Amino acid sequence: MAKQRGLVLLELLAVLGMIGVVAAVLWPVLIQAMALVERATCANNLRHLGTVFKMYAAENSGAWPVRNVPYHDSYNPRRTCWSSFDGVFLYPDYLEDIHATLCPSDTEDFDGIEEWLTAPVACGWQTAEDSPVRGRNTYPQFADFSYVYWGYVIDPAWITGQENVDALGEFMDLGVHAANRWGDLTLILPETQEQVTLHRYQEGVERWLFRGSPGSVPANAAAQIPVMWDTIRAEGLQPVEDECNHLPLAANVLFLDGHAAWAQYPRPEHSPFWMLSPLAQACSSYWFP
Repeated sequence: MAKQRGLVLLELLAVLGMIGVVAAVLWPVLIQAMALVERATCANNLRHLGTVFKMYAAENSGAWPVRNVPYHDSYNPRRTCWSSFDGVFLYPDYLEDIHATLCPSDTEDFDGIEEWLTAPVACGWQTAEDSPVRGRNTYPQFADFSYVYWGYVIDPAWITGQENVDALGEFMDLGVHAANRWGDLTLILPETQEQVTLHRYQEGVERWLFRGSPGSVPANAAAQIPVMWDTIRAEGLQPVEDECNHLPLAANVLFLDGHAAWAQYPRPEHSPFWMLSPLAQACSSYWFP
């Protein structure tokens, strides 16, 4: 009997050993499969948001939503915008679920995010005549949780050197505010002293980027203009892990035509994925991109 129990124990250890070997082989495959599912869900989120923006534009003369203003801060008509869209104009008529603004690969803790749907309105915003939240006590704050939404088209041709990139980053960080976010803006690029126009996201805005090209605007022009993308940050070639949704460093990018595409870092500056270029990531402004 003792010999038989010994054999049973050896057989059990052998089975456990085999299970361990199989688990060690399959675990990386499982992790990769989970990452692919999260990546697909992230892309679906962006496509859904693209549909929301287009629905809004269809009823607002083609204009996409303006940049986000933190109305819970004290009233200031020059209050700088956050890198997201203004939920006041979208929730709940166009966008019902705040979770669509969260990437499943984002490691940040979003417990209690529903409380942002009833963020308090500072008293100055409640009474100001030019305030979109006038007379309201709360508002839906769709902050830049997982995705970046600038609200303005960046021409990749401007990403030519560190001075230009820093100027663009600083302008997008401090130059877009509650009062001027409704229209196109201008900026002087320091490297060439050229004054360029930053056009607000809107249907048909691609015609401005190709206005100097001979012939008509390319049929796929809208598919080359990025409008929203995953949070990303790198120092040199190394990702800042708590500032990136996907590792190795990559991002889903939503384009003006409504499609979403996946791209890995690094990408060329003069491409639709300029935000994944080393030059863009080297910007001294924390906000860019």
